Amino acid sequence: PKTKEGKPASLYQLNYRNVTSQERKEIEAELAALPSNIRALAETRISCIEIRPKADRSGYNLVTGKITLSDERAAGAVIHEYGHAIETVLDLYNNPKFLAIRDKGLESISEKNIIIDDESFEETIFRLEAEKLISAYQGRLYENFGSHGIYDGQRIYLDGMREYFSEGFRCYFTDPELLERKDPDLYGYIKELVRDG
Repeated sequence: PKTKEGKPASLYQLNYRNVTSQERKEIEAELAALPSNIRALAETRISCIEIRPKADRSGYNLVTGKITLSDERAAGAVIHEYGHAIETVLDLYNNPKFLAIRDKGLESISEKNIIIDDESFEETIFRLEAEKLISAYQGRLYENFGSHGIYDGQRIYLDGMREYFSEGFRCYFTDPELLERKDPDLYGYIKELVRDG
């Protein structure tokens, strides 16, 4: 969005809920890493940011646009949730170019690459283990995408790999060298996105 003068509109008057002035400063400090055009694009799909004390995790609600942050969140969590808003705006999980990048390097995965992880997170999750992934969470597989689940005995379905972009987006701003080394194609895609807005 732009103002009448052609300058990027400031969408930085976000609706904050249950956020102290100190927490707001911390959120804004993290978001300062994002270019204004990318932040503005994400905020077209963000309705509010709320902090829930003692929440087990942070999250982005695709339907309402609400970001819920744990008060015990890890560094980069806000950027990660903004990544979910970006992927929603751009409909990335229906974008052939993006899906080709996601799938590259995963052509020879098998059921041996699916981990049932009941130790790393608050809940048991299914996740992929692969060389290109920058974190365990990036390979998380959600079962509720598509009608076929994660694995049908012959094929692994990547539709449920819904943390791939948002974790890469977080890493692009917090540890770009790691992302460029592990997944140069995703790094290049995000770099182009940031450049072109």
